[in-house]
Amino acid sequence: MGWVAKTNRHVVYLQQKTVGGNTAYVKRRPAIITGFAADSTPRLRVRHSGEVYGNASVGIVRKTGTTGDATVARFVSW
Repeated sequence: MGWVAKTNRHVVYLQQKTVGGNTAYVKRRPAIITGFAADSTPRLRVRHSGEVYGNASVGIVRKTGTTGDATVARFVSW
């Protein structure tokens, strides 16, 4: 069956950052699934900082492949 998104599961949020002028840097931030949005995608909370990604209407989509999939603003299971 594979991996299924569930509340309180640990995931990694892929966040775009600019580091040393490089705008393509992607930071991996540990997060926890706190719930689901109306579109059935998870909402995430980055641990310790309390930042929340996703809202009541639209959540964060899971990164499922290495090509043809957005690199940032996605989450991956670990």
